[in-house]
Amino acid sequence: MGRNKPKRRERGPSWKRSLARTACLVFGLLTIRVVALQAFTITSGSMEPTLSARDFLLVNKAALGSRIPFTDIRIPGYSEPERGEILVFDPPHEDTLTVIKRLVGMPGDTLQMRDKTLYP
Repeated sequence: MGRNKPKRRERGPSWKRSLARTACLVFGLLTIRVVALQAFTITSGSMEPTLSARDFLLVNKAALGSRIPFTDIRIPGYSEPERGEILVFDPPHEDTLTVIKRLVGMPGDTLQMRDKTLYP
């Protein structure tokens, strides 16, 4: 009578393969965060009633282009800013500040402030 050979136990992915998958996932998520999307929490009421303090905002960084961290290299965007849009930017005078404001004027526009009201 023939003896049955013991079945060979199937192995799962090796730890090296698992580590490589995890590293690729982390790299992909970081790339998306740096180049395409970023989340912000509104910290002040300066944009009320449109945005309130503690509101959550998801920004499409790819639309207007983004800067590669720790370099001066910019990735070009696929659109131009338009009047009325909300922009998120880092002002040049403050390294740690991120500002969220509505675009009210374009190059060549003349704006006027009268009695605390802005007129285009």
